[in-house]
Amino acid sequence: MNERYVSIKVDRQERPDIDEIYQQVSQMMGQGGGWPLTVFLTPQGEPFFGGTYFPRTIAMAAPRSRAC
Repeated sequence: MNERYVSIKVDRQERPDIDEIYQQVSQMMGQGGGWPLTVFLTPQGEPFFGGTYFPRTIAMAAPRSRAC
């Protein structure tokens, strides 16, 4: 995305264990589950935002880094 972010794409069929973890995280955040799933993590690996679909108006209001 830029020099301060690392994008990682995980194939849910190859790594169902990872998919299960982040589907649960998304549901606990109140976003529901499904695909495609996007989860933002801190450098320590802690999820802080996620969901399955972000319309442009909601995506614009999503948490932003000061680096953006």
